Amino acid sequence: MFIIDLLITLVVIVSAWSTGRLIINALNMRTESCVIDLVLSLGLGIGTLVYIQMICGFTGSFSTLQAWLTVICMSVVGIFGLVSYKPIIKYEQVLQLLPSSVLDKLILLGIGALSVLYLLVALAPTLDGDSLAGYLVVARDFVKQGGVFSATYAYTNLFPANGQLIAALGFSLKGQIVAQLLTVWFMGFFGALGLYSIGNKLFNSRISLIGVFAWYSMASVAVLSASVKVDLVWAAFEIISIMAFSQWYFAGRNQRDWRWLIITGLFLGIAFGTKHATAFTAIMLAIAVAYRLYADKNVSLKAWLVSYSSIVVFALPGLVWVIRSVVISGSLGFAGSDLAGESGF
Repeated sequence: MFIIDLLITLVVIVSAWSTGRLIINALNMRTESCVIDLVLSLGLGIGTLVYIQMICGFTGSFSTLQAWLTVICMSVVGIFGLVSYKPIIKYEQVLQLLPSSVLDKLILLGIGALSVLYLLVALAPTLDGDSLAGYLVVARDFVKQGGVFSATYAYTNLFPANGQLIAALGFSLKGQIVAQLLTVWFMGFFGALGLYSIGNKLFNSRISLIGVFAWYSMASVAVLSASVKVDLVWAAFEIISIMAFSQWYFAGRNQRDWRWLIITGLFLGIAFGTKHATAFTAIMLAIAVAYRLYADKNVSLKAWLVSYSSIVVFALPGLVWVIRSVVISGSLGFAGSDLAGESGF
């Protein structure tokens, strides 16, 4: 049966990628490499999927039919985009990405081996306590109830739930294993791709591979891969938001495309709607925008307004979960004050 789970997961990933490709072409965005193109396409496609899930969740529309219609519609839209624009990833470009040295091949082999091991773990039902008491049960019960509701019996009830919406899609399509594959295994692999794209832009292929291997082999990633926690969803969108931001930040003054800031804001909003710790990244990027514009000198007020508003406006949907928390409990989010081990700030 795990073959069916893998096939369904692959269908979701391909439909997200093809939808993201259509968005890139519709915006006439230019990417430096096929890796950045792949990461950006997947990010935009998964982001679209998250917001569709959010709308369906808050309108009480979760069902098996809704999930399959979502994936089928995204696939049809994506196929239309591929036929109309044709993907820019060519065979020759893929060959250029393959490492030539023995050391680089060994590092890539190690990354591949880790991914296979994490995949095998994701194919078995998790025994992680946080998942069984919070993340997993909330996603499952969202589907059972047909939409987003206040699951007061789960300690993650007041947490932002973009990650659980992805898991809920897996439950609607097939069951727990698809939820695990989409939320944990794929997002870990996606985060690794994002890290590679950043490293390749700033340094070179070997440094990128070493960085990816160092991150992907961390104990924290290994532990998360045996769970249905949302941390890898959060990490992936944090990473690709930084990737998108770097496309704007490191461009020349007259070559900067403000649409990269819009995409940065979109990814930050999805990350913030997964874990509120994204606020720290947002603060650092806000400082980076100020530094870049100030260093340019004589930048117009309009440029300052466009730069910040491009990020902020498209990140705003992430606040939906804060508003939900205020409505439910009167607080901005879960502070842990009711836990037995709580000992103050």
